[in-house]
Amino acid sequence: QCYSLRKCKESCKSMGAARYRWFHEQGCCQCIGDTCISYGLNSPKCLQCPPQEDEAENQLEEVNKLIENTVDEEEDLDEEFDEDEDELDEEEEEEEEDRGINELKSVG
Repeated sequence: QCYSLRKCKESCKSMGAARYRWFHEQGCCQCIGDTCISYGLNSPKCLQCPPQEDEAENQLEEVNKLIENTVDEEEDLDEEFDEDEDELDEEEEEEEEDRGINELKSVG
C-alpha cells in the first residue's frame, strides 16, 4: 500500500505486525510479521506507487533500516525506563509513607 509514514505504522500495528518498512520516495508500506526476518527486498513492491531509481533505492533502503532499528531501540528503552520508573515510584511512596508516620508520631 502507498501510505504516509504515520499511516503505515498505524496500519501495520493494527494488523498485528511486529515491524514495518516504509519506502520514503514512493510511500510504499510493507508490514513484517513477528516470525519474519526484518530485512528483505531492497525495493518496494507496491504496484500503485511510482518506480524508484536504483541508486536512490539503495540510499533509501539504508535510511529505512536505520529508522526501523532506531524506532525498535527507542521502544525497548522506553519500556525499560517505564519499568524502572514504576519500581522507583513504589519505593518512594513507601519511604514517604514511613516518613509521614514518623512525622505524625513526633508532632503529636
